[in-house]
Amino acid sequence: MTQTAYPRVEELQAAARALADGHFRGPAPTPPTPAIAAPIVLDGSATWSTDRRVLPVLGTGGGSGATTLALALATVAGPSRVIECCSMNATGLAEAATAELGVDTDGWSNGTRDHVTVSRSTALFTGPAEVPTPTALDAPGLDVLDVGWSLHHLQAATGWISEQLLKEPVVVVTATASVPSLRRLENTVTDLPASTTALLAVRSCGSKRLPAHVRSAIGPATRARITDGCWVEIPHEKDLAERGLSGTPLPRSLLTAAHQIAQLAAVGETTPKGHLA
Repeated sequence: MTQTAYPRVEELQAAARALADGHFRGPAPTPPTPAIAAPIVLDGSATWSTDRRVLPVLGTGGGSGATTLALALATVAGPSRVIECCSMNATGLAEAATAELGVDTDGWSNGTRDHVTVSRSTALFTGPAEVPTPTALDAPGLDVLDVGWSLHHLQAATGWISEQLLKEPVVVVTATASVPSLRRLENTVTDLPASTTALLAVRSCGSKRLPAHVRSAIGPATRARITDGCWVEIPHEKDLAERGLSGTPLPRSLLTAAHQIAQLAAVGETTPKGHLA
């Protein structure tokens, strides 16, 4: 019968002392050197040259309806293109086109729906300076820029999106009828260049009149735009909010609001149905 050999008490005591003193059998393994990712260098040197009219749509935060409104504006303004400038993982236009045209040499995925060209990115970006310039179009028309980045990001970066936003005379700014969103709207309007006319597109909360606590969040810069007639209420479309953009026609109520904004921005001659007058 084989007997199990147990260590003697003296051996256990010696092992305990060696452990306490940091003495081990053989050299300790060298820990692997952690891999350090190469820093991303934002070039920001690209500039965009176009002879077409450009209308930027700047959201004050996620869910403010910037992409939906950009598509609606392009729909009511006649021959137009929507350029979605965000990273591909944040796109809201993945199913908006009714016909896909493929990816062009500049890395933009293009499609069409009626008279509107839909362009969206096919890469991941960490900042607006990484977004490639859109393909230049020779045909006259309107380019609606779905900016896809906050004004804070654009002010801290360089590149064609920042340059285009800051030089355009009219910018559409989207928000929702909530206290946090209206506060962000006030900050955005205040930080835009003094020469910029900000058209405020605020998605309603479903009631005809803003609640008192929401109205109290409207700041002085926003009130000045309201006085100038630059506040447009965007209807809340429940089905569109739940399902997102697809190839189906946009609601008439949304197109009517977009038509009002297009008239204020003086882009094209439009009708609420989305056709040239």
